[in-house]
Amino acid sequence: MRERSLARLGELGLEYTLTAESPHLGGVHAAVRNGLGYALLAAGADGLRAVSCVPLAGAMPARLWLLLAPAERALAAPLRAALWRATTRRSLPQAA
Repeated sequence: MRERSLARLGELGLEYTLTAESPHLGGVHAAVRNGLGYALLAAGADGLRAVSCVPLAGAMPARLWLLLAPAERALAAPLRAALWRATTRRSLPQAA
């Protein structure tokens, strides 16, 4: 997601400065919560507020890969269905 977010900033002609980096999602959340900047995260990320009035406020297309061990293949269909429901509700909030 890092490469995608930096590419999107470039597409929009926006300059940026990396103010913090973390190899763990908890570190990214802490940096954003403490005002060090913004982060591109999956929707519903731990109670952080979505940006709503800047060029990056819109959704960005991104592929999601679901990798399961052979012993866990039974989870594929329910996980796929849950993801579909979640993304459908986000794109059609009036239907929720």
